[in-house]
Amino acid sequence: MTFPRRASELTDSSVPDRPVTDQGVPAPSDLVTEAEVVTEVRAAEESGPGPDSMPTGIWIDVRVPGKLDRARLRTAASTAGRLMVLSTSSIRLPGIAAAVVASAWAAAVGLLCAIVLAVLSGAAEPGPHLASLIWLTSHHAPLATEVGTVTLLPLGLMLITVLPLRRAGRFVAAQVAQGRTGPLPPRNRLLAVCGVAVAVYAAVAGVVAASDLSDPHVPVLPAMGWAIVVAGAAGTWGVVRQLRGRVPTPPFAQAVAVAVAVPLGLATLLTAATLLLGLGSIADVQGQVAQTGAEQVGISVLQLAYLPNVIIWAASFVIGTGFSLGADHRLSPFASGQPVVPDLPILTVVPVDPPNSTALLPILVALGGVLGAVLFARALPEARLRRRITRALAIALAAGAVWWLLMALSGGSLGDGRLDSLGPAPGTVLVAVLLTGAGTMLWALLPTLASDAKPVAVDLRDRVSTAASAAKEVTNARRPTGKRG
Repeated sequence: MTFPRRASELTDSSVPDRPVTDQGVPAPSDLVTEAEVVTEVRAAEESGPGPDSMPTGIWIDVRVPGKLDRARLRTAASTAGRLMVLSTSSIRLPGIAAAVVASAWAAAVGLLCAIVLAVLSGAAEPGPHLASLIWLTSHHAPLATEVGTVTLLPLGLMLITVLPLRRAGRFVAAQVAQGRTGPLPPRNRLLAVCGVAVAVYAAVAGVVAASDLSDPHVPVLPAMGWAIVVAGAAGTWGVVRQLRGRVPTPPFAQAVAVAVAVPLGLATLLTAATLLLGLGSIADVQGQVAQTGAEQVGISVLQLAYLPNVIIWAASFVIGTGFSLGADHRLSPFASGQPVVPDLPILTVVPVDPPNSTALLPILVALGGVLGAVLFARALPEARLRRRITRALAIALAAGAVWWLLMALSGGSLGDGRLDSLGPAPGTVLVAVLLTGAGTMLWALLPTLASDAKPVAVDLRDRVSTAASAAKEVTNARRPTGKRG
């Protein structure tokens, strides 16, 4: 057997058909199932071609069955990692499996956040009971206690459920969009998978609520009902975001947002100013309520969770109706009194007697309606008076719906008889609709009033000019002849 003289002359015919060992002996077929023969020829280039030119060695790379492949390991780890964070580019799952995975992931992340908050709360025993209460009440489910039902729940806690559910909605939408066409149309298939996901999530909430019925506790049916509402709303948000991406906000939605944002922005400024001015008093009261460092952290977290509620209460103050702190105590620009304040340090700085200048705050609510109508008119101009009035009323009613949702979520009861009514006063939504409607109607009628006022002004100017000329002629006629001129 002769070897090629150079490495370039080595062909496949020079490689034996059967696997060989490093000694050139054929390898048994029952020991090696797959072999890759790698031949390297090292020729002495200095000596040139000759009969002694031959490969210096033959190496065999044998893949033993069961040996781990690093590339496959990296691929599996990457796939598992994307699935653990519910990445939209993760491996495709069947519809039911995707719904179950998304719901279980959202519930697990929410419970994990609840456990962290339970540890930060400074409770003596931050066990599963406290964590389950935090997670269930973050859906705004009422809390049953010995003294009554607590419905005044912190809106800040809803972040630990809304954000994971939004992520789950995006994951489900991506899974359905990547799947193959089935017996159902894509839209119906998406609705079916989302329905399964919401049902699984509500079932998890029901199991968590039923697993601990000690006092205090969240009843099973309200826990499942609120879980369905929150999962449906947040999941829909995620589905729309995944399917449509970042789409421009419609002009009508922008107008409503501006009409609501003006009073809310002013309420945020008032709340921040009040808290900064009373920071020393808050620290003193908090030092009396919480003794240890863990309790200080816990009460601080609780106050941050209730801060959105307080801002909405301040918005009701801006609207003019005010908010209630107790059975017979209301604070508004037109009423004052000593409130019955719960054991929350940030509420101790609420002014008992607000300044008289706050009576002008409701005007800014109408100004918000004007700005919203202006924004709408610039995006979609409309010359017909009837259409402008219809738009003005629609903006006011939509803003009222937003105010109703905010007021309903921010208020409630703490179960005690003295604290049965906390939050925005009744009638706040109606007053907000009237003030916003006044602003939008003003902008709707202003072009018409201006166009109608122009001929009236011209006619009035002509009449005044004619009357002045007539009066001058009469005066000249009454003068003596010699004095005329």
